[in-house]
Amino acid sequence: MEFASTIRDSGVDLLKLISGILDLSKVESGTVTVDVGEVRFQEMQQNLERTFGHVAENKGLTFKIDIDSKLPPAIYTDAQRLDQVLKNLLSNAFKFTERGYVRLRVAPAPTGWSANHPSLARAKKRFRVIG
Repeated sequence: MEFASTIRDSGVDLLKLISGILDLSKVESGTVTVDVGEVRFQEMQQNLERTFGHVAENKGLTFKIDIDSKLPPAIYTDAQRLDQVLKNLLSNAFKFTERGYVRLRVAPAPTGWSANHPSLARAKKRFRVIG
C-alpha cells in the first residue's frame, strides 16, 4: 500500500513538473499566479520522508529532517512550488551522496531576510498572488 502511494505521488509530482515547465512562459510574461495557502511542517516532513525514505534505504544512507522548534506549526506559501523546490534539492542530494547521510534542516533565517527585501519586491511585481 505504501509503495502504491509513493508511485501515485510520483506521478502527481511528474504532472506538477510538466505544469511547472509550461509555467516558465508565464514567468517570462509576468502572469504567474502564486497559490498561497497553509503548509504544515509536520505534513511536509511526512511527505518528504515517504518520498525519499526508500531512496535512502536503497543507497544505504541515513535521511533526517530537522524542523526547528522555534518555527510555528505552519507557514503560508505556495505549497506546490515549495514542494517542487524541496524535492529537486533532495533528489540532487541523494543523487550525489554515496555514503553517510542526507539532512534537511528547516529553521528561521537568522539574518539576511526581511519582508521588504529588494528581491522580494521585484518578485511581487512579476507574480499575481491568490489564496
